Amino acid sequence: MGRVVDLIHPKMGELIPSIISVDRLTNELIALRTSLINIPDELKGLSLQRNKNKP
Repeated sequence: MGRVVDLIHPKMGELIPSIISVDRLTNELIALRTSLINIPDELKGLSLQRNKNKP
């Protein structure tokens, strides 16, 4: 997974929080809006805590 950055929409000028990553096969940059990503609170019966493993 890549890093979270704020991209500027070229026409509207608004900031869009996005994840930027490099495709391992093609070395292309890929941007995905963070609003489109869903991280569940529970995975296979285990609850995921957001602040548990942050440095």
